[in-house]
Formats: sequence, C-alpha cells, structure tokens
Amino acid sequence: METNIQALEIRRRQLSSRVSRFFALTGVLAVIFLMLSMICSSMLLLIPFVIVLLIALAVYYGAINPEIKQFKLDAKQLLVQNVLAEKFTDLTYSPNGLSQSRFDAAELYNHYTNYKSNDLIRARYQGRAFICSDVYINEVRSAGKTTVTVDIFKGHFFILDISRQIHSLTQVYPKVLIGNDNHSGGFFDDTPQTEKVKLESVEFNRQFVVYSEDGHEAFYLLTPKVMEILLDLKKRLDLSVSFYDNKLYVAVADENDPFEIKLHDTIDESLLRKLHRDCADLCEILNLINQIEWNT
Repeated sequence: METNIQALEIRRRQLSSRVSRFFALTGVLAVIFLMLSMICSSMLLLIPFVIVLLIALAVYYGAINPEIKQFKLDAKQLLVQNVLAEKFTDLTYSPNGLSQSRFDAAELYNHYTNYKSNDLIRARYQGRAFICSDVYINEVRSAGKTTVTVDIFKGHFFILDISRQIHSLTQVYPKVLIGNDNHSGGFFDDTPQTEKVKLESVEFNRQFVVYSEDGHEAFYLLTPKVMEILLDLKKRLDLSVSFYDNKLYVAVADENDPFEIKLHDTIDESLLRKLHRDCADLCEILNLINQIEWNT
C-alpha cells in the first residue's frame, strides 16, 4: 500500500508540474500578443491572441483535463476504497456514483434539471446492507428573459432494504422543502399519486410534512417510535425520507464533498487522515439512519 501511495504521489507531482507549465506558457504567449496588439494599435495582432487561447482550450479539454480526471479516479479507487474497507464488509466502491434511475426510484425529488453523482458505496455496516452515494441536483428556472439555476439537493443519498412489505409510496419532508414543490403526485407527474397525511403527533406535523398513496400504511410505517426518531434526527441532520418498494430511501443534505481528492492535494498522511474523518462521518450518519430501519 505504501509503495502504491508513493507512486501515486510521484504521478501527481509530474501531472501538476505539466499543468503549471502549460498554463504558464499559455499565459505568456497570450500576454505577448495582447501587448503587441495594444502597442501597435493593430487589431490584426489580436488574431494570434485568439488563436493561442483556442488552441490552449482545445489542448486542455482534449488532453490535460481527461488526464486529471483519470488521476482523480485512480487515486480514489486506491485510497478511498482502502479507507472504506476498514469499516465496511462486502464492499464495492465506484468513484462514478449512483445511476439517475436508482435515484429517481426513491420518488423524493421529481422536479430537477441536472443530475450529478459520485462515490457510490455498496457494503454492509454492522451486518446491514446499504447503498450510499453523493448526489447533486439542480433546476434551471426561467422567468421571462431571466434564467436562474436553483440547487434542489446536495448531499448523501442512502438506500436500505426493509424487512416489512411496503405496498405504496410514503414520503417525509422537512416543512422547509415543501415550498420547492418537490414532492411527487403532482397533476402532471408520471409518478404515484400521493395525498397529504396528518399523523397523531402535533410536534411531528409541525416539523415534517408526510405524503402517501395510502394513509393507513403511512400510519403503519410512521409509528410513534419512528416519529420520535425522525424528530431527534432532524436536530442533527437535514434529511428527507421515503418508503417505497420495500426500501428505505434517505437524503441527507450536506454542502461538504467527502472523499474528494484534488490535484493540489499531497498524497500523504494528512490526506489519509482527512479520508478517515470522512469515513467516520459516514458511519455516524449510518448509525443514526439505522435507527429508522430497526424500528420500522
């Protein structure tokens, strides 16, 4: 392992050096042609300036950027997988993320434009199987001539099997999310039709909004104990939950980007400690989420 880390660091330094030289050379050439065009007051000298920039962009996106991406994938495959293997069993790790179709199966967020995911983990923790991936979705909204991009969700997305049979969709959202109109069951949605359900707990109804295809099953799933757990979790996590197709889906909002390795990050003990902290944070979230599954 140590030999592989050393080889990875040598590769990182070499690639980082090439990237620095590339940007330095591009910058020098661009400045020379730009200054010449200003000194000579000739717009014709702007043509070489533009050509240099176009060539630089082509080289960067055609050769350099793919090499950087491949380095990051290789680094994650080696380092992150080894860190995760210390905590999880039956581990399968992919830096590339969860498929959009698996994310959509949760029926949690149905109104978004762009989807991005990385760090797909399939494993067992404390004997329980789970799937986890980092997900980012946003929605492009237009109002007249103005277009804005609104973040819908960024964080950890979990999938856990439930021993109970679940025959219909039940969604649980913090009340703050409902203004984004993300719950399914809209008139034009190609999704199961849900209705708002009020539960027996006044405090739970104040903190969460529940939608379900079957109100009776919602009461069956969201027992007083589960509601108590969700209320407690809400103090620590910004989460939304859905029960569907014998699975528990949990979306935990988090602005951080765990297990990220950048080209300027030295491959050393400091980076490994950071990855171990990311793994510890993931285990802590799983410990909390498992309380829902254990009591459902």
